[in-house]
Amino acid sequence: MKKRPAKEKKSKHVDNPPKEPQEQESPIDCELLFQGISNVKKRGFLAAFAQCGSVSKAAEEAKIHWSTHYKWLKEEDNAAYTEAFNRARDMAGDIAEGEIYRRAFLGFNHPVIYEGKITTSYKDFSDTLAMFWLKGLKPERYRENVNLSGAVGLPVDDFYNRIAAREREEKKS
Repeated sequence: MKKRPAKEKKSKHVDNPPKEPQEQESPIDCELLFQGISNVKKRGFLAAFAQCGSVSKAAEEAKIHWSTHYKWLKEEDNAAYTEAFNRARDMAGDIAEGEIYRRAFLGFNHPVIYEGKITTSYKDFSDTLAMFWLKGLKPERYRENVNLSGAVGLPVDDFYNRIAAREREEKKS
């Protein structure tokens, strides 16, 4: 009995692979980001983190172990690195906000796959991302309005403090 040759597995995105977020070039102000940082590994990590916003991915890109970043943050004279990392975090947040805005309001191409091949695509939007965008932009209008007061109109902390005090008095007597 002859064996059939194994079928070659193909990616779902054979003809039109989706762009990875890290492939998209974003301008990073390296002069601002690297102020006070001379260590090449730290600079590489910060630049990668500003692009992707992930410690593990940035560490992989900079060819360091991810825990090295946390060691750098704990060093005694780390003020320049901590400030640079905070700037990198802000830059990564700006890039992420841009992607969220694009997917929520401008839409993205969603492929239609039939029998393992992309046959067409349609423009899709993310209602969930739009909702979170609006909650962040106008929290007074779009946040969940939850009243966290106690049963007698007291703030929750005060309410629980009174209960704890009452229980302590009961234990004494």
